[in-house]
Amino acid sequence: MEAMQSMNVTYETLFDILRAERRRDEVQELSVTFFDDVVQYLKQKKELIVKKEHESGVDAFDEIKAMRIQYENAQKIIKEIYERREKKILFMALNKSRTKMALQPKYLLEQEQEFYEQLTRLLDAYRGDVAEKLMHGIQPKQEIAAVLSSLAQGSIQKEEGAAKGQNSFGEAIESVAG
Repeated sequence: MEAMQSMNVTYETLFDILRAERRRDEVQELSVTFFDDVVQYLKQKKELIVKKEHESGVDAFDEIKAMRIQYENAQKIIKEIYERREKKILFMALNKSRTKMALQPKYLLEQEQEFYEQLTRLLDAYRGDVAEKLMHGIQPKQEIAAVLSSLAQGSIQKEEGAAKGQNSFGEAIESVAG
């Protein structure tokens, strides 16, 4: 199935996405540009509020207040979408680590795919150090940091090789909200 390319983000589409994520156990399909589209939507909303504040007088107070409330509600919806998807990804990674089945999750965005892969590696490393060693009567490492050290080196190298200028979803939202 080909990924959706772009979407026109509105308050209503965000709410529809949230409703779909709430109703289904699986991660739902989003456009490959979803993060960019959300950031653009929030920027436009914020600019519109600022413009309205500067252009309008006391007469538009209620309208500006309503726009701010909608902006804040959109941020809450985005956060809940993220948290629901995050939880589903956590469960997928845990399931893959436990079953050792080669699962390829559907509909993950690029950043989410990286999150899933890193979680799976972390869970596998921890399971290998603690559970496997305990089952064979071997003392596991004393600190989780020892388990993570090899994973951290792989992550640092991957980040250094990644294209510059790409923000995570959270960084992008913080830059708009701030």
